[in-house]
Amino acid sequence: MVNMVIVLLSTVFLAVIYAWHRAYPRPYEDVPYSTQSERRLLGDIPDIIQFVRDGNAPEDLIADRCRRLNLPIIQLFFEPFSRPLIFLDDTAAVSNIVCTRSKELNRAPITVRTLLYFFPRSSILKQTTPEWRAQRRVWNDSMGQDFLHRIAAPKTYKVALQLMELFQLKTSIGNGRPFSVDTDFNLFALDAVWAAFLGSDLHGVRDELGELRNQHDDFCLRQPAFVDSSAALPPTVKGRLFRTIEYLNSTMNVGVTSPLSGWSR
Repeated sequence: MVNMVIVLLSTVFLAVIYAWHRAYPRPYEDVPYSTQSERRLLGDIPDIIQFVRDGNAPEDLIADRCRRLNLPIIQLFFEPFSRPLIFLDDTAAVSNIVCTRSKELNRAPITVRTLLYFFPRSSILKQTTPEWRAQRRVWNDSMGQDFLHRIAAPKTYKVALQLMELFQLKTSIGNGRPFSVDTDFNLFALDAVWAAFLGSDLHGVRDELGELRNQHDDFCLRQPAFVDSSAALPPTVKGRLFRTIEYLNSTMNVGVTSPLSGWSR
């Protein structure tokens, strides 16, 4: 009886040791990574959480880590018991993969787990199965050259002109000082896609223009002394749909940055 207990305890102990070892990150060979993250059970999750707490967007971590390692390809460790994810910060290489090698690559499991609760039937979650191919054939009809030339291109061009006007107005307010354009491009993309696929206009960029014009003269006098400093631009209120999408993104970020992403959703 004593021997049985000893054998059982030894087996449990060895199983725990094995599971603990398997839970730690197991990097792929010849792909750069953070050696500090390799030694942590949660891998890169603590770095991502701190990165977001510092006011950065989670998706910007990839470019930041590539710059730190001075390499265009890295691997990140997101969850215990899982393989690392490889990220490529090279536009030409990514374009080549997307355009010519899609048959060799499939959706990453972490992408499916992260977005499943938000878009359960989205094609971004589907593997390259017959169901996915059938859905893609539907896209081919809506993304053909005729649709792009007659509908998408004119709508996009119209919003692009408004975006250029917005940049000119911001340049005028800041008297040549630099300013951030991240939100402007988000507004532009949402306006263009919405108009092309749903037929109505959101007027996100146009409304931004109107709010800035109303405060143009006042903020021209509030600029910092140094021309290299960021321009002081008027605060603006984004449209309801844009704020809704921002909220959705923030809830997705919680899932991505949580060590227990399944529980956080």
